[in-house]
Amino acid sequence: MSARLTRSAAATVAAAALLGSAALAFPAAANAATATPPALRVSFTPTTGAAITPGGAARTEVFKVTNTSGKAQKFDGLLSVMAQGSVYLSHGELNGSVTALGRTPATGSLFESQTPGYIGIFHPAGTKWGYFTIPAHATFSWKIALAATKAFPRNDKGIEVAVGAVGPGPVRPSIATVGIKVGKGTGGPVVEKLTGDTSLSVGHPAFESLTVTNHTGAALNQAWLMEPMLQQAPGAKLAVDEWVGSAAKGHWQPFAKDLNAAGLANGASKTFELRVRVVDYTVKAPVKDVLWIMNWDGSAVPVPHQALLVH
Repeated sequence: MSARLTRSAAATVAAAALLGSAALAFPAAANAATATPPALRVSFTPTTGAAITPGGAARTEVFKVTNTSGKAQKFDGLLSVMAQGSVYLSHGELNGSVTALGRTPATGSLFESQTPGYIGIFHPAGTKWGYFTIPAHATFSWKIALAATKAFPRNDKGIEVAVGAVGPGPVRPSIATVGIKVGKGTGGPVVEKLTGDTSLSVGHPAFESLTVTNHTGAALNQAWLMEPMLQQAPGAKLAVDEWVGSAAKGHWQPFAKDLNAAGLANGASKTFELRVRVVDYTVKAPVKDVLWIMNWDGSAVPVPHQALLVH
């Protein structure tokens, strides 16, 4: 099955939005001074559950959704799971399910990977993608079971689970989260530094060095792909080259394939050499461009970038 859920576009976007914090997922609603308080309130039942082990038993968490209003409310069952650490979660690293408790209607669920984590959709059993109708002043409860497979990245120290109720218009969302420790990971950072020239011109390229250092507490046993990207001003067209081969016998070639720091041991570093050159320059005054490094498999600190003056 695809890593992207095949629900309606609106529901998929809402579920994917839960992959960020409440403020990031719903910035307008979270920051609106006049936003209406949510009718539905989501909360987790406090637990003292033990850490889960990659390849071990599942851990369960209980959450409830309470309708604080005087009329029935619709609830779309949406949840997300994010790693506590630098490495994004991928397909086959987590298993999850949602089960109804008490008088809550029987529930079906779907749980799939969606970069940078996992999203889940749960709905009344017997419906394809239905929503729950929570009566006035009633509470529905569910149990989430989560298990880390042996493929779970040892670099991350745990996961954060979020369940959200999103209202229409200027209604503040209600989002509840719970953290679960996984294995013995440290959750430390991958540090990326981009250093080098800050200006270039026709025939005089800028040379940059990208150094990746692994401080996650474990080897990067999965891919760590990076792509140089240029923010270019009109009138100055640039291109990126990469150095291939050894320092003594290598050569420059146009960038065509993602840089990869896979296999980097904990505490080790790897450096990639880049060259930015001017392909076309039609303006009469200097312009400012930026070289960014986009990460596809995790989050690095700081976000690597280099301001460039083209003249």
